[in-house]
Amino acid sequence: MYKLIVSDVDGTLVAEGTSCLNPQLLDYIKDLRKRGIYFAAVSGRAHDSVKFAFESVYDDIYVISDNGAYIYERGKILTSTVLEPDLFLQLTGYLKDIPNVYVMVSSIEGGFTNCTDEKFNSWMEKGYGVSLHYDRELYLPDIHVSKLGIYCLEGDIYEIAAKWKEKFGSSVNIFIAGERWIDFLPKTVCKGNGVEWLQKYLEIDKSQTIAFGDQNNDITMFSHAARGYAVSNAKEDVKAAASHVMDEGAADDGVLHELRRIFG
Repeated sequence: MYKLIVSDVDGTLVAEGTSCLNPQLLDYIKDLRKRGIYFAAVSGRAHDSVKFAFESVYDDIYVISDNGAYIYERGKILTSTVLEPDLFLQLTGYLKDIPNVYVMVSSIEGGFTNCTDEKFNSWMEKGYGVSLHYDRELYLPDIHVSKLGIYCLEGDIYEIAAKWKEKFGSSVNIFIAGERWIDFLPKTVCKGNGVEWLQKYLEIDKSQTIAFGDQNNDITMFSHAARGYAVSNAKEDVKAAASHVMDEGAADDGVLHELRRIFG
């Protein structure tokens, strides 16, 4: 009997950069909770952005935000991991002046960016529900940074990620988190570790867990689930890591349909 559902958000439940979840999915999550089945939204998004999308069922779910850096239960932080300040400053020192790259900083104090593109920032605020603060230098010594993300306007995202892994991979975890997103995280942080922590907290094991994802940063979740589902629009490396590949994706409410097949 499955007792825990862990699911990515962007590209898995909704189109990337949007927050309009199917009301039927939200109602189904409520129904599952009444039946003793937990749902966790596991996202590269910051907590407030996940809450923005799941507002109507927020008290019925767990939130694993920032790719596993924070885990929330009804607004309470259960556990958190942040970047060391010196490491964060080293990363931003390299990234903030690169052409055609926008830097986004996620922290418990809010979101920070050096981006001056008003259209892009509006997308972040309206699509993702992020409240942004502008800081040209991104010198934030008193901020508790959980994740540093870069949005790449051009280039092959896998080649770009490989370059940064070669440079910083020994110090931070680096994941492709979207069509144009690359995330830099504390070395112990990934979605899989976040799921494992929640499993221990809830006293639920791998055999009782199912996972859904579409991107490179979702792969680590699959090793902590009896079934790992890649949605139809998932990247090929994600499909290869999954135990099941679905016929439907986010646009077709694939996760909702699969949950109904499993749980009735």
